[in-house]
Amino acid sequence: MVKVMIRGKEFPLCLTVAALDKINEKCGGLSELESFLNGSGDVSKAFHNTAWVLALLIEEGEKNRIVCERFDGKDAERNDLPGYEQLCSMVMIRTMMGYRNEVYNAIYDSMKKEIEASYPKNVEHAELE
Repeated sequence: MVKVMIRGKEFPLCLTVAALDKINEKCGGLSELESFLNGSGDVSKAFHNTAWVLALLIEEGEKNRIVCERFDGKDAERNDLPGYEQLCSMVMIRTMMGYRNEVYNAIYDSMKKEIEASYPKNVEHAELE
């Protein structure tokens, strides 16, 4: 899972189904995300839009972490997270724009296929056809 470091604290980022629904509603879908993050050339809008998506992926990353840990039988406490408003107040514009790479990486990581294969017992003796 992709993680982002904000003011010395690490937060997991995750594109869940719930996050995708919110992105679809706010941005018009993943195909429009780049345009949304760029703010149509308006730096202030780009900053705010990036903060919104980052806060969403942080929130969903934390929910995902908690659910997975509890599913594995572990005690999982919710961490304090920066929300949209906190991010807007604590992160400088140049830093926020740098977080766009982590946003894209988290989306890619959340969407990539994981394939598990069962190999036959005689793999070392198998021949190509």
